[in-house]
Amino acid sequence: MTITRDKIRLEDRAATSKVVEPTEGQYANRKVGVIQIPGFYMNLSQDVAKEITKLEQDNVEGIIIDLRGNGGGALTEATLLTGLFIDMCSVVQIRDANGRVNENRDNDGKSAYTGYH
Repeated sequence: MTITRDKIRLEDRAATSKVVEPTEGQYANRKVGVIQIPGFYMNLSQDVAKEITKLEQDNVEGIIIDLRGNGGGALTEATLLTGLFIDMCSVVQIRDANGRVNENRDNDGKSAYTGYH
C-alpha cells in the first residue's frame, strides 16, 4: 500500500499586496495599498517589507494591513511585523503562570513604512 500526501502550496499562505483606488468616500480616487497576511509564518516580516517597497514604488498614499482570516502563528513574527511600522516601542507583554511578565519589543529604531510623504 502506498500512501501519498497532498502537496501544500505555501505561496498560498504568503503575504500579498495590491493597490486599490476607492471610487467613493473619503479616499475616493486615491491609491491605497492593501497587504493581506493570512498567518504569522517565519520570515513574514521580510516578505511584508518587500511588499511595502513595491507599494511605495506604486506611490500609494497609505497602507492597510488585512488580517481577516489570519490563523495566528509565530508571535515573534507578529512583533517583527509591528516593528515595520514603528520606530521603537513595547509590542506585547506576556504574563506566565507565575505572574512574571515578559515583554516583546521593537528595538531597532527604524521603520520600513512611515506613511505618506
